[in-house]
Amino acid sequence: MRMKNRIFATFRTLSLLVAMLILSNAIGFSALAKATERADNADVAEIQTDIQAVILKQIDAFKQDDAHTAFAIAAPEIQQRFGSSAMFMQMVRQGYATVYRPRYIEFGPLVPYGTASENTGRFVQHVVLEGADGEVMMAVYAMQKDEVGNWRIAGCNLTPLQRESL
Repeated sequence: MRMKNRIFATFRTLSLLVAMLILSNAIGFSALAKATERADNADVAEIQTDIQAVILKQIDAFKQDDAHTAFAIAAPEIQQRFGSSAMFMQMVRQGYATVYRPRYIEFGPLVPYGTASENTGRFVQHVVLEGADGEVMMAVYAMQKDEVGNWRIAGCNLTPLQRESL
């Protein structure tokens, strides 16, 4: 009988140790997952800050009629499409007046382009802009990195928003 009790006590102690080991691993994995999530959030925050700085730099170049700087921020595909900074600025003045001379800018969400499994490294940045004429637009900027790792603007789609002047 004593032998059975010892075996039972040993088994119970081992079971308790295994349960504690499993629990500590689960807690460790949970902490690791939370640390990874925080790192991912920090990376996204840094990306968003960098992307917003590029967009603001181009808008500032438009405000100053600095065609060279505004064109240099555009992705290579955009540069090829327009061929010169002068043609690019003409297009912006005619078709993107709200972006060319905004009087109000508010950044919205940054969204990865494509699915997580694709991991394209591209993002779209939503920006609410009010033009000099009071028209409020949602600008959706397509952002991509160039071959040296700088963020470039690969496109901008404007959609009018149905709300009053800001």
